[in-house]
Amino acid sequence: MPSSWRTITTQKDGECRLCGGQVPAGTEVRWHPTKGIEHQKGEHTADIKAEFAESTAQREAALAKAAPVAVEERPKAERLPSGEAKMLSKYAGSTCRVCTQPIVKGAEIAWIKGKGARHIECEPEDG
Repeated sequence: MPSSWRTITTQKDGECRLCGGQVPAGTEVRWHPTKGIEHQKGEHTADIKAEFAESTAQREAALAKAAPVAVEERPKAERLPSGEAKMLSKYAGSTCRVCTQPIVKGAEIAWIKGKGARHIECEPEDG
């Protein structure tokens, strides 16, 4: 008795009956008229996860052998009485929240979360 399984290319998205993984349209799959579709051998979600776990383990082992990278310690920003952090601007294109003029990269600024930055020379709005 011949097998009813056939290799087809899907015309629409579906789900593998074995692993439950997604099968996008245009994928070559095994198809049975009563059982449905399943991935080709080695393409099941479990196979892919096992392959990923193996490659991840190899990458982690390689990283463990690599020399540690020194992390540059940055000093904490000085806090002003207003609660703002005094620092140098890291980005170009910011706008001062007080005078609305551009802030250039490397300029001394006062920054507070939620309000943004101002030039250190500009007086804060609340005082």
